[in-house]
Amino acid sequence: MISYDKMLLFPIPSYTGIVPNFSSYQHDVLDYITNYRKKHDSVHVSNVNGYQSPSDIHTDPDFHPMCQQLWDSVISPACDLLHNQFNNHGFNGTSFSLLNAWFNVNSNGSWNTIHTHPHCFFSGVLWIKAPKDSGDILLHSPHSHTLYGLEDNAWAIPPEEGRVVLFPSFISHNVN
Repeated sequence: MISYDKMLLFPIPSYTGIVPNFSSYQHDVLDYITNYRKKHDSVHVSNVNGYQSPSDIHTDPDFHPMCQQLWDSVISPACDLLHNQFNNHGFNGTSFSLLNAWFNVNSNGSWNTIHTHPHCFFSGVLWIKAPKDSGDILLHSPHSHTLYGLEDNAWAIPPEEGRVVLFPSFISHNVN
């Protein structure tokens, strides 16, 4: 009788890690978010019953001190990682940069609807604060309609302060 080996066709690279020394500036980011929310109304894109900042928050001069720390510890290493991955596959010289950044504040009873991020290669999430029983981010397989329950159709990633998750922007995702 034949013995079959499983082949994983078309795997989708995604990445995760914990930001080193995140606690050294976590409270500065939280204070910024608290003060920003007092001055500005929420935008309505994917967030339901919570708060969502505009997607150009990284251009706010008040955010620049923290933005530099986030750039050095989170965004620049992510760009380097993706640059190296593309170089390894023959796309030499491909560079990555930050196009948009925003924050969501989801309290009990709020969530983010399923969506993608068009016009981008990769998207990322950084949990600034993650109280107990905070909602998971769900990353949905683009092949879910063809898996027929034979494989998982979504990954649930629980929030963890200082954790970053990078994933291709075409991946549908939502937050419980």
